[in-house]
Amino acid sequence: MTADRSVQPELQLRDFVRILKRRKGIIWACLILCVAAAVGYAMLATPTYRSTARILIEARSQQNQTIDHDPVTDYTTGNMAPDIESQIGILQSPVLLKEVFEHAQVTLPSQDELDANVIQVRQMGSSNIVDISVSLPSKEDAVKVASEIPKSYGAYMTQIRQVQVTRLLDKTKEKLASEQAALKAAEQAMNKFDQE
Repeated sequence: MTADRSVQPELQLRDFVRILKRRKGIIWACLILCVAAAVGYAMLATPTYRSTARILIEARSQQNQTIDHDPVTDYTTGNMAPDIESQIGILQSPVLLKEVFEHAQVTLPSQDELDANVIQVRQMGSSNIVDISVSLPSKEDAVKVASEIPKSYGAYMTQIRQVQVTRLLDKTKEKLASEQAALKAAEQAMNKFDQE
């Protein structure tokens, strides 16, 4: 039997060390170049600061809205609060964000920057707690915007609640007038019946 002479010999540790010694100039040059590039990038990159606000939202899991829906039923215990997904949408809405940045006296980033995670809103697990993260180049601006979001959101929700309560009162007055008219008609019919 003849041995197969086409089989390459295995690369041993001393062969590997010999290659490293021969190429040490190239290896050092690559290492220094990579470190210099990383340091240069870090020095030229705009710093980003992140500040976080946390909001507890009173929420219900589902809404029962129909065409002839009676708003009085919305104000029974457990039905007054909207769902979490809607509240996250409100917290990310351009209208609320514009108001937040104006009150914080910070320049509103472009829509592209907002879409690039300047403001991140996420629900904490399955709880009613929502985390809002603000990432901006200025530490002070990030803190101001993060602290303004709960205030503006609270004011917005108070305004919405006032509209709902006004609507409820109007609907209740209509029902009261309708019931009073029905009662008056019934009393007149009863008086007419008694007179006969």
